[in-house]
Amino acid sequence: MKSKLITLMMALALFTGVKAQSVWFDANFGEKEWWDALHTASLDPANTENPANATTPPNEIRMDTLQAGNALNFASGNTFVLENVVLPYGTFRINANGFRDAAFTSVCGETFEYSIRLRNSTGTNPPESFIEFPEVANVSKVTVYAQNQNATTESHLSLQKKNSDGGWDNVGDAITIPGTNNLTPTGALDFEAVYDNININEPVTLRIWKAEQRFMKIFRIVVEKFDDGTSVQSPVSEKPDLFVTGKTLNFSGNVNNADLSVFNLAGIKVFNCKVNSNKVDLQDINAGAYIVKLITKEGEAVKKVIIK
Repeated sequence: MKSKLITLMMALALFTGVKAQSVWFDANFGEKEWWDALHTASLDPANTENPANATTPPNEIRMDTLQAGNALNFASGNTFVLENVVLPYGTFRINANGFRDAAFTSVCGETFEYSIRLRNSTGTNPPESFIEFPEVANVSKVTVYAQNQNATTESHLSLQKKNSDGGWDNVGDAITIPGTNNLTPTGALDFEAVYDNININEPVTLRIWKAEQRFMKIFRIVVEKFDDGTSVQSPVSEKPDLFVTGKTLNFSGNVNNADLSVFNLAGIKVFNCKVNSNKVDLQDINAGAYIVKLITKEGEAVKKVIIK
């Protein structure tokens, strides 16, 4: 018993000394604020990313009924640049193919209803496809929830930053997203691309970029930064707490975009995901004792639990 207690104390000691970070923006493309922003955004008629696709007169954004297949098309058959997609945390630029249905629920209780679909046109010099963020400083981490709809053909996403010449440089390596025929995945880890340990202190413009002529649905983008007091925070500060019933973890407090980790008593991580629901099912974890750590914008909760 004494040795088990020492092991538990050592595992808990692993969870100290984390530098404070906070979510700068959490872009879930199924939320109403994004729907409204896309409705009112303007189209770049000169198509500065691909002048060959310029239109005279400029194409209008065709708004269809919210239904399977076509929620919003950015002009038929090609990619076009949307300017001035204005959100509370700044102005985005998007060069994409459509705003698409994408309904499914992940293992952490999140429901994604719509996505931005990146797809390049065909041709000898296809246009770039991207989602460009507002300028930000002190960036620490970018997480992209994506799905490659190309069966067994892999595709790639890159995080890039704008350089002084107006071009774009990669931040770290491109992340490979495997293709799938299953358009309703059940696990967040199947489509989560994480760009970690970025540590960009100066103000910078970032974008998620892909060059291949393949479909890629982007459901959500979360940008975190070292806390300098300027991040968008919840108006209610409520410390998190957690408890377990059987194989279900239950949470209290504001758990929006919380980071959940489950460790065995040797300190090895056996489960991790982003939480946006007040409960998470752990059916794939064996019964036994575990250490659960939940990190939210309001604080963190670390507890030993028994999963039955």
